[in-house]
Amino acid sequence: MDYWNGTTNATVILALVRKPAVVPVTHPKYGGVVILNPGGPGARGVNFMLRVGEQISSLIDAPKDDQEGKHFDLISYDPRGIGLSTPKLACFRGNSILEQVWSIRDWELGSLTASDVAFGRMWAMSKAKGESCAVTTEEADIKQYATTAYVARDILEITEKHGEWREKEGRRLSKDHHHRIREGYEAQRTSYRPGQEKLLYWGFSYGTHIGSTFAAMYPDRVERLVLDGVVDTIDNQQGAWYTDLVDTEKTMNSFYQYCADAGYPACALANLNGNTEPAHVEQRTLAVTEKLRHDPVAVVDPIPEVITSHDLRMLIFQSLYKPVRMFPTLATTIAELEKGYGSNSAQILKPYHSLSCRTTSVDPVFDIDAEIAILCTDADDQTSINRTEFASFVTKLVEVSQTIGDIWAATRMQCIHYPLRAQYRYNGPWEASTSNPILFIGNTKDPVTPSINAFKMAKRLENSSVLIQNSAGHCSLAAYSECTTQHVRRYLQTGELPPANTTCQPDEIPFALGKDAVRTAAHAQHMDIADAFSEFGLGMRVPVDQMS
Repeated sequence: MDYWNGTTNATVILALVRKPAVVPVTHPKYGGVVILNPGGPGARGVNFMLRVGEQISSLIDAPKDDQEGKHFDLISYDPRGIGLSTPKLACFRGNSILEQVWSIRDWELGSLTASDVAFGRMWAMSKAKGESCAVTTEEADIKQYATTAYVARDILEITEKHGEWREKEGRRLSKDHHHRIREGYEAQRTSYRPGQEKLLYWGFSYGTHIGSTFAAMYPDRVERLVLDGVVDTIDNQQGAWYTDLVDTEKTMNSFYQYCADAGYPACALANLNGNTEPAHVEQRTLAVTEKLRHDPVAVVDPIPEVITSHDLRMLIFQSLYKPVRMFPTLATTIAELEKGYGSNSAQILKPYHSLSCRTTSVDPVFDIDAEIAILCTDADDQTSINRTEFASFVTKLVEVSQTIGDIWAATRMQCIHYPLRAQYRYNGPWEASTSNPILFIGNTKDPVTPSINAFKMAKRLENSSVLIQNSAGHCSLAAYSECTTQHVRRYLQTGELPPANTTCQPDEIPFALGKDAVRTAAHAQHMDIADAFSEFGLGMRVPVDQMS
């Protein structure tokens, strides 16, 4: 459990799943193992792999007609304290029903600026939950051993264990004389190199913070890292998450622009006749949002519902992550609410307003408590910040993003009331010269990980490269780009980085496919991965198929 300080002899058991390569480890085209992390913190990699492991292999493995290309094992895992890994990181004594009830209460309060009483009530709820959750009930409580540094060290351990297994598997297969001849077996291809095994990795969102932390801590153990939707490690360490939103309004404005460009009926908020200006779409969106603050929509149904301004704002927030999938539904939802109809909205919001008793191994429910524990123990101590200072911070963040500033600020409030500190966290340095260069990917209009982060991190980790995708949404998965897909595959296959200043265009845009685009098999695989990323990597409790 504790790699560094020897504070306990307790251990953690990591749940992981491996998708085998289509060739054995002895085959000349075997490329090793790529470890995947879908984000979070609090994301369940096992579920992610079970859902789309096959699709990821299809995107990064060599095509059938490539005689020199490689095929990879894939491994994903539930990080310590999360999902099927044990011990479990949880508040409310592990009672998921009580946790969900608390989340529903919190949701119904709205955002920090929703009303004249919302701030005070949310501050009190944050204090009650945070300080209660921070109480350690065991001699070795996993909450003190769950920082990103521990996760990075776990990945190193997985890499070593895979190398050890690879050698044993090679020896087992080589006992078959016919296999040795058929595969052209050479022992050095599968030999385990203790203390020298290097990491191949693809991480999204918070998974990029894990990757950057790994690179800074173990720079000589980097083989190839694809970090997509890049977190600024220093901003994350400071615990303000202030710079995350610098491109949020670009993403929001893209909704207005794409809708206006598509026109009616593709976008339900466009004018029925004639051209539509983006300002017109914006005006209707803001008007409905404001009206719902004082006049929520009542849904008369066997299961009654009420749609509030906060409900709509949260749907807008989530839509910014996946514009291609969600913008059309968002426009239709706003148009219906404008007319006082809320039945479709009620169906979309049902998972937020109800309890789930699912307990299967592929249950996509996000580990909310783990998210807060990891973020807060990763960050500098925030507990000295008082209510007045935090209120000033909220005001500043709303100035950066009117769309989600007061929603995003709630994370820092949780950390203000979370006094527990980790036994170990990595504080830098964040600059390093890695054994091989890293590929950072950023979108031009990413709502929570602006593209500037990719350039910041590439500068800190020497010889790295930045690939920009000219699209809206969170991570390159938000929109399919054959250009981006080819660069990722080429890098993982050969280590070749994109040329400097490379910008890839998307092959699809919200409300319509991009000009001359064709939905290829690779495109379909990409969209499956994007759906799984939203379901298991972002912590969204709204099922993807209800917003697509």
